[in-house]
Order: sequence, then structure tokens, then C-alpha cells
Amino acid sequence: MTSTDRLKTYAALAAAPCAALGGIAVEAHAAPGQVPATAQLNNATVATSSAFTAADIQFQAFVLYSSVSSSSGGLQIKLGANRAKAGNMKFWGVETGSQTISFNATGFDKSNTGFGGWNNSNSTSMVGTGPSGSGYLGFAVENTNTGTYVAGWVNFTYDRSLGNGANGNFFTINSWAFNTGDVTTSITMPGTAASGAVPGVGGLAGLAMGAAGLRRKRQRVA
Repeated sequence: MTSTDRLKTYAALAAAPCAALGGIAVEAHAAPGQVPATAQLNNATVATSSAFTAADIQFQAFVLYSSVSSSSGGLQIKLGANRAKAGNMKFWGVETGSQTISFNATGFDKSNTGFGGWNNSNSTSMVGTGPSGSGYLGFAVENTNTGTYVAGWVNFTYDRSLGNGANGNFFTINSWAFNTGDVTTSITMPGTAASGAVPGVGGLAGLAMGAAGLRRKRQRVA
């Protein structure tokens, strides 16, 4: 099999539904390392940048400037027809550990018509109250036209320290992942703490390889 054929096979597998729940195909989507979507103010009051489409709903990075003490940014559903076919959206903010995101999951920080992230006039900003930062933001929403639910997360970077200048506030969606399906659809949002994290499958494999290498080294020494 050529490398081209392998890519076609992988693409087909990635696009194929994993299962069917309630008659709605369950699909998983991820874009680690994709070209970031950055919304940055350039002597303007609002800026948006399209990031991805989930369940036929377009999502964007956005920043909004009202004054030095009132500006916001984050993830939003594109205005217009996209908002019209989306029900209320739920958002989960930065946490130190991983958590399950689904439309019925508890502990969400905000529910509205489709925008969440930071607000420097709000001391309970979901992504932190500092002038800049990074982490994960979870979201869940239903396309009310089709009954398809989305549960996902974005990895973000933000800076709101520069005001409304030529290089003003920005919010970047670095990568994203989401699952689509029925109301039970869920996804695990990674934790923000790098140290002390439980290793994933790749990490466990690496630890196992390291242990095996250490055993071989000891056997040679013996």
C-alpha cells in the first residue's frame, strides 16, 4: 500500500461513524496542530475568525472591545443562520483536572445563545482573570434543526493586556476536538495542569518501554 493509499484509508476511517445512538451517527473529530484561528483587534471594536464546523454549526474565535475595563473574547457561534439553528450553548471553564463534557453534564459555568470565554469586567471569567493565559474551554450545544448534539473542547491562548491598539486583544483557538451524536454524546476535556497528570495510552507505552530498557540494561550489567 502506497503512502497516498494509506492517507485515503485513514481519512475514510476518520470520517466513518463510530456508532449510532438514537438514529444519529456518532462521530469524533479532532484537529491537533491545525493552523490556529486567531481573532485579534486591529483598531476595531470586534474581530472574529472562523475555526471549525460541528453539526453544521459554524464556530469562531472572537474578541470584543468596549472600553479598557470592559472587553471580552472566546469561542462563539457565528451570528446569523448559525445562531438561529442552535439551542442554548453550555460552557465549561479552565479546571486543573480533566472532566467530561456533555449537554447533560453538571458544573458548566455559563449557558447562553452561543458565546463564552473571558470578560475582564467579570471576576469569574471562565478562562482566568489575568491579562493573558491559555488552557481549555469545553462546550456543548444542539442543532435544533437536526437534533444533533455536539460536545467538545478548544485549546486556547488569549491576551487582553494591550487594549484597543494596532496589536490589541486577541483570542486564539490553537486546536479543538468534538463528538457529535444524540443527547448522551460526551467527550473528555484534558486538564490544564501538566505536572502530576495521569499518562495516556502513549505515555503508558513510553513508561513501559523505559522500564523494559532498564531491565535489559540491568541484565547486561549482571
